[in-house]
Amino acid sequence: MESILIVDDNADLRMTLSDTLREEGFDTFAVEDGKAAIKKIKKVRPDLALLDIKLPGMDGVELLEEMKRIDKNLIIIMLTAYGDIKDAVKALKLGAFDYITKPFDNEELIIVIRKALQSHYLSREVEILRTRLGEKTALEQTIGRSSVIMHVIRQVKIVAPTTMTVLVQGESGTGKELLAQMIHENSPRRDRPFIAVACGAIPETLVESELFGHERGAFTGADSQKEGKFEQAQGGSLFLDEIANFSENVQVKLLRALQERRIQHIGEKGVSMLM
Repeated sequence: MESILIVDDNADLRMTLSDTLREEGFDTFAVEDGKAAIKKIKKVRPDLALLDIKLPGMDGVELLEEMKRIDKNLIIIMLTAYGDIKDAVKALKLGAFDYITKPFDNEELIIVIRKALQSHYLSREVEILRTRLGEKTALEQTIGRSSVIMHVIRQVKIVAPTTMTVLVQGESGTGKELLAQMIHENSPRRDRPFIAVACGAIPETLVESELFGHERGAFTGADSQKEGKFEQAQGGSLFLDEIANFSENVQVKLLRALQERRIQHIGEKGVSMLM
């Protein structure tokens, strides 16, 4: 069970978040300031921290730096009001995984948390593969040497250096995500983000916002601009797992984005070019 540390001086918010996260299967700890947070991290070593920007005494950005000194692998998601976006961006540069603005939707927060944990675990798996096998031989040694596998490996080596959209097909449990990760690791994009999206895990009402992002005021609760997964994967690789779980309407918009290499935020008049 993953553990999450909540650092916020609002007692009601601490209680609400603790209840919500426990219902989702997480173990939670909640504290009100930086001093208590540092003490708790040293004692319990949580997997992830939800950290408010504005705290009494040591502010969230300063606390983030201290947290990272104690545990460089700690995943940190900043909680911020709209007016503190500059501080949140600074926090990202200092090692925060993401930020979410108050007031936020609990479903959206859970999605961000799960993606952060997933991304962290994938990164650790890749590091282990690189250490054990070496970058040049990891692909072949990891998935076998049969004639069928060797054919797949040759295809990987053909598409990895390109910017082509790749369709990976296979039964559940056959390693489609591992194959996508290997394409990424053998490409010029290996040092950029690898973003995996579990298409069936996103609520229908949040799919377009999650993929394409939204503008402030685009819908109720959209209190700030938000990047979608396409933008977060900019310059890297985006893996959409089980796209058939998306509605036909979303699949049409997804196809257009892939064909035209352009996306549009919900509520945005212009478009952004995909790289």
